[in-house]
Amino acid sequence: MKIVHMLLLGSCSLSLFSCVSSKKFKAEQAKNAELTAQYAQSQSSLKTCEDDKAEAARKRTALESEIDGLNKQISFLKENNTQALKQLENLSVISGSQAESIKKSLENIGAKDLYIQDLQSAMAKKDSLNRESSSTMTTRCGAAFMNSRALELSAEDNAKPHASLSPARNRSHKSRPSPSPGRTG
Repeated sequence: MKIVHMLLLGSCSLSLFSCVSSKKFKAEQAKNAELTAQYAQSQSSLKTCEDDKAEAARKRTALESEIDGLNKQISFLKENNTQALKQLENLSVISGSQAESIKKSLENIGAKDLYIQDLQSAMAKKDSLNRESSSTMTTRCGAAFMNSRALELSAEDNAKPHASLSPARNRSHKSRPSPSPGRTG
């Protein structure tokens, strides 16, 4: 703006103090007006360019900030990916020989399970037979004891030895011998 004022002031002073034709003076005034208009247009363009530059700088800063955030996210994801791959390698990598060994171990465990089931079945059968034979022996021993008791009672009653295989009868005898301590009934 100062330049425009200076030009106007300079042109006014020249026109006042110099002897110039009015034609030249009007041409110079038109030129001055044109230069002033060009100057105003240049100033307006400069302001628009400075505004655009500021806007571009703001967008650039925002984009750089976004790029930094995305780069951090990428590095974080790469680190997580690397850790996940290491964990998978540690947990799930089984060689062919290890897989075969696991398969054989599972087969051995299955065979041992069958063997244990066979043993349990055999033990249950043995226990059943033992209970049955114990029950049979108890019944037979009880019958034999009763028969021997009948024989003893018969011998006491007659003073002569007398054997009877019949079941013991209920006799009214004052003194009955008690069973010996070695016998249990």
